[in-house]
Amino acid sequence: MKEKRYRGYRPYDYLEPGRDYRPFRLAPDGPRVEAYPIPLDPEQEARLDRLMRESLVVSLHDHPIRLPEDPSEVHALRREIARTERDIASLRARAAALSETIHRLRHDPDYLERLAREEHGLVREGETVLKFPARPR
Repeated sequence: MKEKRYRGYRPYDYLEPGRDYRPFRLAPDGPRVEAYPIPLDPEQEARLDRLMRESLVVSLHDHPIRLPEDPSEVHALRREIARTERDIASLRARAAALSETIHRLRHDPDYLERLAREEHGLVREGETVLKFPARPR
C-alpha cells in the first residue's frame, strides 16, 4: 500500500479542476499597496506603545480575496457560482423529498398501499376492478 505523505493544507484541495470547477488563472498574489509609516508625535507614540502592550490587537483589514488574472472573468464566474448554488439548492430539495418518500415507504402503510394500487395496479384478494375507457379528447 502506497503511503500518502502530508504536504500541508491548501483550501479546497479536494476539488478537481475541470470536474468540480472551470479552471482559471489567478492574479499574482502580493502587496497591492506598499506599507508606509504614519508619523506620530511623542504623545501618540507613547499611547500606541501602551495600547500594544496592554491590548489584544486583531487586524480586520486583511483582504482574503484573489481575483482572476483576467478581471473580465469575474462576472462569468459569479454567474457560474449562482448557477451552481441553484443546482445545489435543487439537489438538496430533491434529497429531502426522497428522504421523505423513504420514510413514508418504511412507516406509512396507507401510502405504500396507495402506491401499490395506483402505480402497480395491485388489488386485494376478492376485490373487483372496473376499468373504464378513456374519454376521447
